[in-house]
Amino acid sequence: MGRIGRWILILWILGLMTLIVMLFARDVADASSSRTVKATYNGYLNGMVVAAPARYEVGSKLQVCHGSKCIVVRAYKGGCRCFDLSDEAFSKLAPLSVGIITVRVTQR
Repeated sequence: MGRIGRWILILWILGLMTLIVMLFARDVADASSSRTVKATYNGYLNGMVVAAPARYEVGSKLQVCHGSKCIVVRAYKGGCRCFDLSDEAFSKLAPLSVGIITVRVTQR
């Protein structure tokens, strides 16, 4: 392998390492940061719980905020496409008649 070939290989390896570091850093940042999502209530959950997307483990505590109101709920079920709050949890953030609200979710 010539001199140019070695430089190409070194640059390729450095690029691959940079990509891996960037992907890892993004996952770490996502785990600690909050997300803004749509939330609704489903009418069949009891207590302060939420059916949450798969990124949150079942049983984990999530802080859910809407405007200046914040509550802490437990992830009851994972793998859902949206946040389905229990009636009790939703009513602490907004009237049930609203139906869908935008919330900020942070894992605690």
